[in-house]
Amino acid sequence: SIANALVYPNPAVNYCNFEFWVDDYTNMDLKLFNANGQMVKLIYYGLAKPGKSRIQFSLDNINSGSYFLQGVTTEGLKFDQTIIVN
Repeated sequence: SIANALVYPNPAVNYCNFEFWVDDYTNMDLKLFNANGQMVKLIYYGLAKPGKSRIQFSLDNINSGSYFLQGVTTEGLKFDQTIIVN
């Protein structure tokens, strides 16, 4: 499962971090959606290793507002978090 997930800073300005824990190797994607449900950025697509991981991503070219961060693994495990970009 995706456990101990943390998104910071929130609100964010230039960058954001996503920390999480997975039990086993798993393919994962991390996407950012706007308030209309449109994907505005594919942040990560690849293999997540067992244990704690951190993905830092840039908010360049992302307008101020509320966004929805979603992480999904090939096993269907899911993480959702609202983030505010200033």
